[in-house]
Amino acid sequence: MRYSKLGVFFGVALVAVAPARAELLIGDPSPLTGAVSWHGEQHLAGTELAVTDLNAKGGVLGEQIRVISVDDACSPEQAVGARKLISAGVMFVVGHVCSGAAIPTAPLYEAAGVIAISASATNPRLTELGVPTVFRVVG
Repeated sequence: MRYSKLGVFFGVALVAVAPARAELLIGDPSPLTGAVSWHGEQHLAGTELAVTDLNAKGGVLGEQIRVISVDDACSPEQAVGARKLISAGVMFVVGHVCSGAAIPTAPLYEAAGVIAISASATNPRLTELGVPTVFRVVG
């Protein structure tokens, strides 16, 4: 199962940076409005499915995972919703779907020590920023 491998990866990443708490929070900034809202809805559904599967298997080191979602509309202006995720205490972000939203949020995640992995942001500028906690996994 593809999402199980991703789950193991971010589970290990979360444990490496997470203080002891009752649940692990992950953020899903997806475009839930706008021209590519269909993609954001699928992205969020996939994240929730992976989290449900992991939680059914006991979570990560016995701690349950909870998803916090924000709508970034694939827009740099709305991408500042990342601040909501950071304020909520997320340890890991799965997204942003679009490069235009991922690039302006990278420094925010770096400052907060949040790991962010985008599986669909294609602009090389995201990785050229050199933010050590932000990863782009598609060419």
